[in-house]
Amino acid sequence: KRSRIGTQTKKAFEDAKKIAAALRDPVLSRYNFHWSLSDWKYAGTAMMIRKGLHASKIKHRFPGEGRGHDPDGRICIATVEGIEIWSTYVPNSGWTTRSHSRRETWDKRVLEALRTRTAARMDSVSSSSRGSNSNPNPPLIWAGDLNVCREDRDASHIRFFRETIYSIQRHHQKPAAYRNIGQPGVIPREQERFREMLRVGNLLDAYRVLHPKVNRLKDFTWRGSPAAIGSLKRALYYEKGMRIDYFLVSSVMKDMILRAETCGRGKDREGFLGSDHCPIILHLKLQNC
Repeated sequence: KRSRIGTQTKKAFEDAKKIAAALRDPVLSRYNFHWSLSDWKYAGTAMMIRKGLHASKIKHRFPGEGRGHDPDGRICIATVEGIEIWSTYVPNSGWTTRSHSRRETWDKRVLEALRTRTAARMDSVSSSSRGSNSNPNPPLIWAGDLNVCREDRDASHIRFFRETIYSIQRHHQKPAAYRNIGQPGVIPREQERFREMLRVGNLLDAYRVLHPKVNRLKDFTWRGSPAAIGSLKRALYYEKGMRIDYFLVSSVMKDMILRAETCGRGKDREGFLGSDHCPIILHLKLQNC
């Protein structure tokens, strides 16, 4: 089952024991953990929900897609204290026509889910006008590695990522169409689709609400992998980065945003904790949405 950590092999069993031991930490033990797992370690998502909060059953498909589990474990959805929360790990667009197509299929799923929510919101407004007090369409927080820069300014070196990278990594063929070129994260077509998602879902980029100006020290949530230990060479993406991890919130929640931060800092990757991505933080002042 994709909602449980597997123990079929000796290595998986040892990994499960380590995870279970870590979750007995006094702080982590205050939370219920919900997993959405892949057959491989390249994907998968999770939710930590504080014990005592009112939360719905976790879903692993987008609204309108029915029951079941996303095969790559890329989706966790729950309604917590009246707010719908999506935790997703969006597929990387890759460098090929085939991988671009896979990402486009994912983006179409998201757009359809957001349209489903919009339609439910309109029905809710209509029902309210007739005296019904039901609220089938709560406000939304969409969080995770969304694998795209909303705008070109969300990449530190846009020309490097969209042009120069092809002269360095020559095994990647540069597409003929401009809207398809670039390293995953800055491909114009994927950026266009992402902005359409924000429009259709009536969503705000929480970080940019509080930090509208570019800050090259702290904006970027991805900075590539560090150089190998002991290597005298700088890593390929040294001094470079992208902002591709987000908290997106329904526009009705704009005045609730108290804090939206990235935990990583600078070219030397302070706060990245050994990963190519850094954590991000959102604090809200909850009220009747």
